[in-house]
Amino acid sequence: LPEPLLVTLSLGFLYYLDRFLFDDGKKLNKAILLTLSLVFLSLALLVKPSAIFMFIPGAYLWFRKYGISKKFFIGLLVYWIIG
Repeated sequence: LPEPLLVTLSLGFLYYLDRFLFDDGKKLNKAILLTLSLVFLSLALLVKPSAIFMFIPGAYLWFRKYGISKKFFIGLLVYWIIG
């Protein structure tokens, strides 16, 4: 793999996003998972802007959780803007 840091940050983003979406935990725990996911995504984008392609698997995970609905589009748009 070409850049170990980029790969590590991208996998961290996907891991914590998956845990945020599919873990049934406390609200505080979910807030921490969402924050960690956003931090990993932001750092991956700072390391190499081509990490924007990580939005595709992230959108897939979001789609698996919410399906096609208004909540899906609004939540994904807000997440991308924050990221």
